[in-house]
Amino acid sequence: MANWSNLHQDVLNLIFSELSLHDLLCCTVVCGAWLRTIRDLRRYCTKLRHQSPWLAFSGSSDDIGSATDDPSAAHFFSLSEQKVYTIPLPQPPIRYCLFVGSSHGWLITIDEWFKMRLLNPINGAQINIPFILTLDHIVPFRDPWGHIRGAINNILHNQHPVEEIPKVNFKAMLSSDPSQGDYIVTLIHCPYGGISFARSNDNKWATMSLPGLYDDAIFYRDQLYATFDGRVDIWDDLNQEWKTVVPQPELVDIYPFHISFWSLVHTPSCDLLHVWGKIVPMVEHNDDIETPLMIVYRLDIHNGTSVQMMCMFCSEPALSDMFISMLVLAVPYLAIRHLLSHLEDV
Repeated sequence: MANWSNLHQDVLNLIFSELSLHDLLCCTVVCGAWLRTIRDLRRYCTKLRHQSPWLAFSGSSDDIGSATDDPSAAHFFSLSEQKVYTIPLPQPPIRYCLFVGSSHGWLITIDEWFKMRLLNPINGAQINIPFILTLDHIVPFRDPWGHIRGAINNILHNQHPVEEIPKVNFKAMLSSDPSQGDYIVTLIHCPYGGISFARSNDNKWATMSLPGLYDDAIFYRDQLYATFDGRVDIWDDLNQEWKTVVPQPELVDIYPFHISFWSLVHTPSCDLLHVWGKIVPMVEHNDDIETPLMIVYRLDIHNGTSVQMMCMFCSEPALSDMFISMLVLAVPYLAIRHLLSHLEDV
């Protein structure tokens, strides 16, 4: 029988570059030679091909049918395999952290003491980013012993206890892979849609001067794009003024009494999509059940236009991996049970 561990490294690279993430991780335990080859592949090839999205979520084992109830373990749902994977992660316990974004294979989290970190769930690497309380409009409130018990919003004059962090609705994005060098983190701090940013090695957030309250933002080809009310603005430099590249589209809202949202999505084919959506009642269920409705536009930045690609209810069987990921990004409060119920029909 041939010794697979003696395969030439070039051959192994060709094989490993075609594997799914789960299969690649399994190969690391075969032998030392394979482990070294995969480490080199991940070091020099940060974007592996043919990777289906994994949805990350925290919670107890009862919520997702995991065999472990370790609060330090994160759970990932593989869209291609329809399977949940559980990965142990370093402290602090991920169950008590809030996921506020994911970019370039890293999760962006806030723990119960308002500390923010970048977390690589595959190798466990963590990078501290500025404390959430360094935002200009948020200050801590403390108990008589000096311990932080929450935050006060100086704009809305709202007081948020530590346990109510999820209600503040932060959303964060990365400009590039932190393991490859310098990067920028941007943070939308809802409900008022402001944007702040921090560069690698910064110790506090810088708040941007903005023309509106943004629903979503994304880094695309080294520039920051943001959207509100269907309009798309762009920043070549975060220290400079914005410019509008796509005006607000003409959209007939057939459900005017339901809250809508706009989202920006970068596809694997390098298109930039603009998604309008809202949660609407289903008439056939006497309005007792709600489902996301989405209209998807392809943006033409150079001409300042957008072209409608499709209009769809996300409970349809035609829902693809990209739109499932888009749904999670755009509707972060959607329950994972609701999401998984739709996945059964895909």
